Amino acid sequence: MLKIHPSSIRADLVLICNKGTDNKEESPKAGSKPKVSLVQLASAIVLLTAVSIGVIGKTKPGVFLRIPQVGFIFWAITGNPVPPYFDEGCLYESNFKQQVQDGDVIVSSGAKAGTLWLQNIVFLLRSGGWDDFDSLTDTGGSCEFLMYPEHTMEQRLQEVQEKRRRMQERGIQHMQHFTHQFPAPHLYGLDPAKNPNIKYLAIVRHGKEVVRSIHPFINGHTEEFRTMWGGFPPKFKAPQDTLKFFIQDVPDLYFGHLLAWWKVKDLSNVLLIHFADLRHNPRQVIQDIAQFLNVQVDDDLMQVVLDKTSHEYMSSAHNQRTFKYEAIFGYPHEKRRPFVQEGVHISKEQGGRLDRGGEFFTKEMSQQWEAAMQQYFGHDPVLMKFANEGSVALNKKED
Repeated sequence: MLKIHPSSIRADLVLICNKGTDNKEESPKAGSKPKVSLVQLASAIVLLTAVSIGVIGKTKPGVFLRIPQVGFIFWAITGNPVPPYFDEGCLYESNFKQQVQDGDVIVSSGAKAGTLWLQNIVFLLRSGGWDDFDSLTDTGGSCEFLMYPEHTMEQRLQEVQEKRRRMQERGIQHMQHFTHQFPAPHLYGLDPAKNPNIKYLAIVRHGKEVVRSIHPFINGHTEEFRTMWGGFPPKFKAPQDTLKFFIQDVPDLYFGHLLAWWKVKDLSNVLLIHFADLRHNPRQVIQDIAQFLNVQVDDDLMQVVLDKTSHEYMSSAHNQRTFKYEAIFGYPHEKRRPFVQEGVHISKEQGGRLDRGGEFFTKEMSQQWEAAMQQYFGHDPVLMKFANEGSVALNKKED
């Protein structure tokens, strides 16, 4: 925590106010008031403002999120995590051990790589096809996602334990946990080698499809959600802005995620799958996931999982299941609601297309993307093939 003694602030202000702009100026006579120029006064105000922002950022950062539209900027420049509603601290060793147990499964999905789809598949396999829940988020750990700004770590850890208890009452052993994070040295919870009795299931997607899909997703966040989080996330103005976000601003969002899981994919407790494989051959990929989870799947259960993870089932309005498979937010005393506009999260037109970006990409944008692919994946032709086509490409015989 930043500690600044008030006397030191006053001393700095006095120095600024007493500092002359002309070295030839005579020192003020005893008892006279020092002359303060507009520049000096402005400097004092800037210093005081900077100190105030720093103190707030360290002690009460949530105050910034109450500032409309731009509050998240002050939140970020004072060292707080962005997005403000994700907290990787759940993956630090002490917190991780309070929520995750041997036999659990961690589902790590890349951005717009079928997060809710894969979560639903995993849960249906583990529950034997039962899905009589209000929200998919109630079936597994989601500690890293804050439902509201004051949502503390302690509260989130307790909520995971409560979810575990409810699932056990239904005869569902162990837990699945959601994350958008990926293996990194400081994240104990995403180190498969240190956690051999925990399974890690990761999914990635063709990068241009991710870029194309995330554009309407980010822009489709409700104003109510943005207001809660100080204007975050800001909207993309044009497709080029979205591309820049991935290849320049936050390359780890796609490239870092895939690289990290690729490095550990051969460990026995890791399964890395590709969105394209799940779309092309869902039955086989679901069987692979079941085998990885040590779940026996007969023909009846396979058909149930296929039916209940179809786009028609998950998005159907007549049975009111859209809300059921939406990421939600809200204070404990409020009714929880989706944080994106209706039809954005589960979109047949946008979400599931295998079009390699389609018309979203101009020729110039495609060239920029391919250059980034070479930069991050060019050292490994097998990785490059997997990133673009999934395991289908790896199984093709060379002519």
